Amino acid sequence: MRHQTLSLLLLPLLGLTACGTGRSEDVRQSTIEQSYELTYTEATAQLKALASFRYENPLGTSLKLTDGSSIAFNGTPMTSIDLASAAMYHLEMQMARPPHMPMEFRYVNNDGEVFTIPARVPARTAIKIPQEGDQVRSDRELAVLMQGDPLVGTDELTLCLKYEPAVESATDPIIQECLHSKGHLSLVFSREQLGRFPKDRELSLQIRRESHPNLSNDRIQLSETFLSRPVRITLL
Repeated sequence: MRHQTLSLLLLPLLGLTACGTGRSEDVRQSTIEQSYELTYTEATAQLKALASFRYENPLGTSLKLTDGSSIAFNGTPMTSIDLASAAMYHLEMQMARPPHMPMEFRYVNNDGEVFTIPARVPARTAIKIPQEGDQVRSDRELAVLMQGDPLVGTDELTLCLKYEPAVESATDPIIQECLHSKGHLSLVFSREQLGRFPKDRELSLQIRRESHPNLSNDRIQLSETFLSRPVRITLL
């Protein structure tokens, strides 16, 4: 009888690890990991909110919200995306400028417990130098000066220089070099880095400014991102 009871207790756990996704009602609500992402893409003027839920840890079994549990962003229910190995929830909207008003995710679990997660888009950051259409010499370092609010708290900045051919091939591949900063709004690409790129081709420079706020609940993860409009330059 003892072995039978133990087997019955293990069945839900075995089911969770064997399948791609599970149901939120089948697990203790305190074991659910919550993950939220908020991204504003300046080039398309699009704000995207994503949410996902997993069992026990960020790499655990993906959970689909069931039996009355729900997720909303700024009062609007998020749409479920059912993939083969994961369940996700998303909401997209067009906004001409990065929003500055308060925003929030609101999750209600199967026990009726409500979680309100405040979110914001990191401050707009733009490339000041070089400017659109500039020609850059490959035999010199490329100093990139950015314009925006200072990096604070958990803000991180990634600056990427990218070559993307119309048709990628073994002889004409995508090439990308990225620099990272947690404190400065100026970064420098070395001559060695520039030497990886083809000359007389259009390259793009783009900023990714990201924040991972420290939340009081260690089962909740939040990522906030601003993607700048790319600046097109040519390497000589």
